[in-house]
Amino acid sequence: MNRNKTIFIVVIALLGIAFIITLFVSLPAKKKANLPPGVHGVMVTEVLQTNNYTYLNVKEEDRVYWMAINAAEIAVGVPADLVRRRPLQPLLVLLAE
Repeated sequence: MNRNKTIFIVVIALLGIAFIITLFVSLPAKKKANLPPGVHGVMVTEVLQTNNYTYLNVKEEDRVYWMAINAAEIAVGVPADLVRRRPLQPLLVLLAE
């Protein structure tokens, strides 16, 4: 009787460990927004205003880079979707919070 109880506890423990491992393996490493092809999710980290353009230092996952858009009031720390309409002419669309 005692041996059956020990075997039962070991089996339950192994099933629990297998469940936890399966759960962690199935979770995505990073939560990514479901963006259409060609759209990049960025976080604005720095803004430089000029007369005709607004220069943005943005972070996209591991990358940090500068981009220019038509003059606009953009706040630091704002998440945004970056849509490239044509090369060198990005359009910034702010996400609703």
